Amino acid sequence: MAPTKRTLAQTLMESPLLASIYESRLWRRSPVLSALLGISFDAEQRLILDAANLQGDERVLDLACGTGIYTRPLADRLPRGHVVGLDLSPPMLRYAADAARADGLDNLAWTRASALALPFPNTTFTVVLCSAALHLMPDTGRALAESHRVLRPGGSIVLAVFRMQSGWLARATARARRGVGTRAFSTESLEQALTAAGFSAMQSLHARGGWLIVRATKPSKSSE
Repeated sequence: MAPTKRTLAQTLMESPLLASIYESRLWRRSPVLSALLGISFDAEQRLILDAANLQGDERVLDLACGTGIYTRPLADRLPRGHVVGLDLSPPMLRYAADAARADGLDNLAWTRASALALPFPNTTFTVVLCSAALHLMPDTGRALAESHRVLRPGGSIVLAVFRMQSGWLARATARARRGVGTRAFSTESLEQALTAAGFSAMQSLHARGGWLIVRATKPSKSSE
C-alpha cells in the first residue's frame, strides 16, 4: 500500500519550532488569531474547561494534546482524577512532558498514538477534549467514533474546530485551508458528524468568526 501523502498541517504539527512557540503570542495566543477566530485563547480556555464540568475525580482524554496547553490546566482541576494527553508529534509531547514536570504535575500521562486508533479499552474516560485538532484529521468520522468508544455512557466530548463562514473572506480562507490540509465545519455539519458517531445533545458554545466550540454527550443507555 502506498504511504499516505502528508499535508503541510501535519508536517507543521511535528515541527520542534512550532512546539517551542505554540503557546506563545506567535501562535495560539496571537492577537491576530484571536481576531480571526472571534475569541481570545484565554476566553476559549475558560469556556472549554467550564464545559468539561469537572468535579475533580474524572478520567479525561486530551485528544491531539499538542504541547499540553489544555492537559496541564485539566490536571490542575483533577486533584483526585487523571488526564491523558495523546498526540502523534514527538516534539509536541516532549514539550508537554517538560512543561508538566516544571509545573509539578503528576496526575497525567502522555501517549503517542493516532486519534483514529486509540490505544484504550472501551469506556475508559469520563470526558474527551479535542481543541484545534479535529479539522486536521484525515478521517473525522473515525476520530469521533473512537472518541465515542472510549467514553463512558453519560460522558462528554468538547470540541473546538475551524468554523465554516460565508462571503469572499470565507472563500479565501477555504482555499488556504485546503492548501495546508485542514477543513472547517458548520454547526450543522459538526452536529451531523457527532450524531453519526453516536453522540447526542450537542450544545453550541461559541460560533463566531472562524471558530466553533461545541459539547456533546454519549447517551447513558449504550449497547457497549
